[in-house]
Amino acid sequence: MEDQVIKDSSNVRLGRIHQGSDGRQQLIDRGGTVRGTYDAKTDLTRDRGGKIVGRSGNQLTRLL
Repeated sequence: MEDQVIKDSSNVRLGRIHQGSDGRQQLIDRGGTVRGTYDAKTDLTRDRGGKIVGRSGNQLTRLL
């Protein structure tokens, strides 16, 4: 699956969301750093340190 590019209102690329083969999604900023993950099986969004930042739905864009 192709990555979903995230841009701001000025069309500047902020990052991308990568869909892994296991179904998890990773938010990667424009510098290439993984900022967080979302696991649909558990419905949890976590930051790069593993701390839960959301318990209902994909909230990866909050981490930008």
